[in-house]
Amino acid sequence: MPLSIFIFNIFLILSLTLLTPITTYAASEQLSNIYNNILTEHPEPFPSFIPKEEHIAPESSTFSLEEKGISPISDTLSPNYVIQSNSSFLKTGRTIDISVMNKYANGNFQIEIVLNGHTMVSKKSTDKTTAFLNYTTKQSGDYVIKIRNLSNNTIKINGTIEIN
Repeated sequence: MPLSIFIFNIFLILSLTLLTPITTYAASEQLSNIYNNILTEHPEPFPSFIPKEEHIAPESSTFSLEEKGISPISDTLSPNYVIQSNSSFLKTGRTIDISVMNKYANGNFQIEIVLNGHTMVSKKSTDKTTAFLNYTTKQSGDYVIKIRNLSNNTIKINGTIEIN
């Protein structure tokens, strides 16, 4: 190998070795500047992650939940409103089958099964029309069923909750 190629290779290796940390530092500084600019423009939490305020519908919009058997549901929900059942004590191993339909098919909604204030399972409607949820209780306690309008439209829901 001629001496000029050898010297060129040594120069290339030394240049890359010295420039790599400088390039890494410059890139990290630029990312830091970008991150700081984003935080200045959009202070945390970012606007898209701010949860919608939950509006519980008036008492007249709550529905009865039987400890065994079928309970009907029928109500009109304003945008972002929630209706909920009365609290019902259920033992471990009981099954809850919920079927809800949006008559207007104009907005998504969500069914939630809540135990002692904690959501155990939820199901979002498909194609803005229906949602089905089947759940077997894992522990005894006070259960509440919530139906949440996730849309900006008023929806009309009908359905049933069956507990066995």
